[in-house]
Amino acid sequence: MPEKSTALLWVVRNRNGFSDQYHASREAAGYAHADEALDLRNELRDGDIDPTTAKVILDALKWGAERMAPKRHSQRQEVDHTSTDGSMSPSIDASKLSTAALRELVDASNSESK
Repeated sequence: MPEKSTALLWVVRNRNGFSDQYHASREAAGYAHADEALDLRNELRDGDIDPTTAKVILDALKWGAERMAPKRHSQRQEVDHTSTDGSMSPSIDASKLSTAALRELVDASNSESK
């Protein structure tokens, strides 16, 4: 087995597609955490574990699942505000504007905010 630091370098450098495999395995671990949370529910219901311990374990499992598979297990919702035709995307490339044009935009913005 390679050292942990070596494996993480492979993830960063995407050596031989390793990054994709790593992220897929982390996502699968997120699903495993969610499944384990369901098993914990059964243990609690059957009286095999006390509620305080179950809460601590459940919080840890939820935290892991949310970070390893955020698209499926995160409470945070991401809203995509982009339009499919690009009509709502900014179309000004400020790097190509002259100094006078930039000054005019700043002045217009300042006068609107008053």
